[in-house]
Amino acid sequence: MADSSFAAFTGNTLELPGLPVDPGFADAALARLFNLPSRVSTDQWKAFASQIGSSATPAVSAGAPAAQASQAPPDPKPAPAHGSSLSDLLASLGGAKAVKQEAPKPAEAPEPVYCPVFDWRKALALASETSAAEPGAHKLKLAASFAAVRAPAEIQYTRVTPQEIDAGPALLDNRPVELEITAAHSCSTDRSYFPTGTANDDYDAYSVAAAGGATRTRIAIVVRRDTAASKLLNRATPADALRVRGAARIPPDSGALSIVVDTAEAVDR
Repeated sequence: MADSSFAAFTGNTLELPGLPVDPGFADAALARLFNLPSRVSTDQWKAFASQIGSSATPAVSAGAPAAQASQAPPDPKPAPAHGSSLSDLLASLGGAKAVKQEAPKPAEAPEPVYCPVFDWRKALALASETSAAEPGAHKLKLAASFAAVRAPAEIQYTRVTPQEIDAGPALLDNRPVELEITAAHSCSTDRSYFPTGTANDDYDAYSVAAAGGATRTRIAIVVRRDTAASKLLNRATPADALRVRGAARIPPDSGALSIVVDTAEAVDR
């Protein structure tokens, strides 16, 4: 103690403010805490209980000496009289046999006491209006403002023809395009059709043909799974005609053009 840097060992107790704890919860919670080993004295427990509005008090067990003093010595048993009758002897033997046959009852294990759930609505009342320097939870005012929801920018898709695709796929790179396709066949195992930012972990690829005519450039569509477009492709047959809209991309296979599909719809011929 003499080597420590503390000026004193008094006045270092933090007094908690009175809290509006629900009495039913406080009584059940303190009853659980009373049964846990601690160095908190009975008077301290009573002070804590009064601060949260609880009437629970820890049970005070009497000391062993006091318990022994309060017990009166048992009355001495009278000495058995000489010359007892045969019926008395048989009765005493029967009583001893009954006591021997009676099995001791096992002691019942105490049920575990768990802390109850505190209603979150009542827990909000524990936050006080005091300054942050005071102990406990504090209410904090937060300024919030709401702006008008911005409408997403409308994407203008340009309809392309087989001739424009063969004229130069690089000229269409990263442009929003619209194309009518047919003869869709799955090619998800061919990674050369997936442009940067897509993979067959989350996307499916289909090799397609332009409905307006044949092209020298290989065309593929890349569709994100679990979307309306992917569900339509799953139901479509190679004979179906579809109109797809999306971003034209150059995949690793430079001789192909991939369209990352945003929407897809069936076309009636």
